Amino acid sequence: MKRLISLIPLVGLLIFAACASEVETQRQPTPTVTQEAIPTATVVPEPSETLMPGETQVPSETQVPAQTQVPAATPEPTQVPEATATPIPTPEPTAVPEPTVTPEPTATPEPTPTPTPVPVYEFVNGSASTKLVASDSAQGKKFGTSVAIDSDTIIAGANADFSKGTDSGAAVVFTRVDGAWAEQAKLVGDDTGVGDLLGQVVALSGDTAVLGAVGDTPVGTNSGSAYVFVRSDGVWTQQAKLTASDAGAGDQFGWSAAISGDTIIIGAPTDSPAGTDSGSAYVFTRTDGTWTEQAKLTGSSQAFGHLFGWSVDINGDTAAIGALGDTTNGSNSGAAYVFTRGDGVWTEQAKLTASDGAFDHKFGRSISVSGDTAAVGAAGTMEKGADTGAAYVFIRTDTVWTQQAKLSASDGATTDNFGWSVSVSGDTVATGAFGDAAKGPNAGSVYVYKRTGTSWAEEANLTATGAAIDHKLGTSVSISGNDLVAGAPGDFQKGTDTGATHVFTAQIQ
Repeated sequence: MKRLISLIPLVGLLIFAACASEVETQRQPTPTVTQEAIPTATVVPEPSETLMPGETQVPSETQVPAQTQVPAATPEPTQVPEATATPIPTPEPTAVPEPTVTPEPTATPEPTPTPTPVPVYEFVNGSASTKLVASDSAQGKKFGTSVAIDSDTIIAGANADFSKGTDSGAAVVFTRVDGAWAEQAKLVGDDTGVGDLLGQVVALSGDTAVLGAVGDTPVGTNSGSAYVFVRSDGVWTQQAKLTASDAGAGDQFGWSAAISGDTIIIGAPTDSPAGTDSGSAYVFTRTDGTWTEQAKLTGSSQAFGHLFGWSVDINGDTAAIGALGDTTNGSNSGAAYVFTRGDGVWTEQAKLTASDGAFDHKFGRSISVSGDTAAVGAAGTMEKGADTGAAYVFIRTDTVWTQQAKLSASDGATTDNFGWSVSVSGDTVATGAFGDAAKGPNAGSVYVYKRTGTSWAEEANLTATGAAIDHKLGTSVSISGNDLVAGAPGDFQKGTDTGATHVFTAQIQ
């Protein structure tokens, strides 16, 4: 009993502790703990005391079974909340500093060069001319009947020269060295003779010259021919004699001629393919020094008396041919034809007539072509009386030709025959008026016109130094660059019709 009483405080203490533990447990969040089964403790009874005889057994104190102790849950350690990791900022890559660019030194601008002014050349009224005469000049040779110039070379025909008989004809070549003109050669055909009239017309391209011999008789009287000469190291030799493949008496092959590189065109105005004196023109080409006939040209509407081929010119693949007897605008009103070549074949491109064409104007008396510009002389127009004369300028756009201007002398007068000869080079046209009387009847002159944009204006009226009556300056004319040469076959230096040529040079303005 004493043992029992003595256990009471212990039991109370245990109960108090359990209660306190319970309270504490309630305060703590109950962790989820998986409890293992606790085995029940087996109480082993204490052995019974051995009773002495006559002693009453005092029963053992009731054993209070040992309280199954619920082991106090081991409190989970208070979780220190993980500190939110402050993200370590990804370090920006350290920018590698760009190397400091050393600025290029500022270039000192070169001074803008002052453009060199392009010199302007003009032919000037009253400017002196250089007079050329043949070393064997004589009365009646008519030196200057025809002229041509190409750069530093001039050729002048003397169709009445008598070196190989009366009117056998010849031509003289001059060259310019250090600004001075000197005679280089006299040209005559190897078989020319009396009446051949070699030099009736001359043409020049580089080192090749062509001379017409309209009176030659290869197949009959005045059937005509042309001679080709070439220059090598300053020496001229005959390369060929040209005749028409169907030549006939009276054709006057060689009346007109022109050359451009390896192509020559020869006019035969009294040939009769479409009636008497309807006319024709022949084209020859050179290959390896040999000349062959390429084509015979006739106009699409030519007829009796048209005199197709009276004048001819050629520039590259374009040929121009005058027919002063054409009757489109009346008898002898005249016309001109343009032909072009493609793959060796020539075709008619246009027929040209004057916008104011009329009876006896003789449009086509002279003709010249340069690129897309053609000039046609009409020596018979009558603005200020019979044979005052005019010249017409045509331009080509694509394949169409249109009249751009009509040129006439500012002081034109009757019988001037302005337009008797004509030459065009780029934007310059020169035309002869052999009948101009400014220096005396038939002293003659040359008019020069310049194109600006689409307008033409008279630039100068040139007269020869020493001009006099009947010199007939302007019977022939040719222009090349800043140089112009004109024939005066009536000059009488050594007698009537000795002849001369005059060279004019444009001046820097």
